Amino acid sequence: MLKLPAERARELVEEGTAEVMVMGARRMREWVALRSPDEDLWRRLLTEAADHVASLPR
Repeated sequence: MLKLPAERARELVEEGTAEVMVMGARRMREWVALRSPDEDLWRRLLTEAADHVASLPR
């Protein structure tokens, strides 16, 4: 699971790379899970996710 900007998460879902995370009945618009293990993609997305979370106000 990764927390990304909502627009980026939507792109990944639309291209079929990831699935939207659902908790209970709530769709988490910034959280996605990758559909298949791809180490290179995973590493790139981890960097994007870390940058996104670091940029959020505290």
